Amino acid sequence: LTLRVDRGLDEYSPEMDFLREFYGPAFSRLSAQDVSETLDRAAKDSRVKGLVMALEGGGVDLAHIQDIRGALKRFREAGKFAYIYSPSYAEFGQGMGAYYLASAFDEIWMQ
Repeated sequence: LTLRVDRGLDEYSPEMDFLREFYGPAFSRLSAQDVSETLDRAAKDSRVKGLVMALEGGGVDLAHIQDIRGALKRFREAGKFAYIYSPSYAEFGQGMGAYYLASAFDEIWMQ
């Protein structure tokens, strides 16, 4: 499973996003709820062996980080690996939030 976070995370995914209608799904951002629910489903899916996440931009709120860390813990407890990559863990404007998120992964990669 791969996950790229390059524009931050929203609180939730609205059913009908105005801009999505004009620009398509590439414009919309993931929500923390999307990530958590996906990790929970993937933990039970035998086709999914692990997760590689690219954290490449945008801020992630502490509440979202804590939610994702909980889902990531359940994912790893299912015996699946989790790796994270980011060009930097200190430039997201959220203090040490990106590194706190990264600390829940098996491996942390950085250029």
